[in-house]
Amino acid sequence: MALKKKDYESFEIARSKLLENQLQESLEKRKTGRAHSLRHTILLHIVEGDYDKAKEVLRNYIALQKEYPTFEKRSKRYLDHCFDTIQAIKTKRDFPGKHALPLSKQQELMEKVIQHFEELKLYLNRVEITQKDVKLDDLRSTVWVIKAIAYSSFIIVFVYFLRSAAINMMQSFDYVVNDYTNSFINWLFNLF
Repeated sequence: MALKKKDYESFEIARSKLLENQLQESLEKRKTGRAHSLRHTILLHIVEGDYDKAKEVLRNYIALQKEYPTFEKRSKRYLDHCFDTIQAIKTKRDFPGKHALPLSKQQELMEKVIQHFEELKLYLNRVEITQKDVKLDDLRSTVWVIKAIAYSSFIIVFVYFLRSAAINMMQSFDYVVNDYTNSFINWLFNLF
């Protein structure tokens, strides 16, 4: 009875693929955010393994926020960390010779990828919150400008009205005073 020679390398590759599938499912469950939001879009590209597209989407998002000058300054550290985290996920998922590593090391890599994924999700959420804050600040400053213009216009119209009223009242007062003065002088001359 001849013993069949086992192909251990194919077993290792099969186990590695099984772990990769588990990682894929775990990441798929963990992606969140509203459809078409920054977080959802980038996390979707990460789950699919399209890291360059995820970085491109993040760069395009930054470019779209140029109308808010404080956005880039306020979110720079978050954005830099997002780029670094995307690169870390890519490095760990595409680790060369991963299937040759012991199973425990492969699981360790998988846990690190999940940890980086959660960290990326957190920082993308902070970027979205920063963007909303910047938009809100811009809206508030716009409201302040509109209020200032409205109040200034009201004050100008009110001052003009008061000035016109004062001029007209002074003319009327002048007429009344002249009339009473003439009447008094006429009365006074009629006495003598």
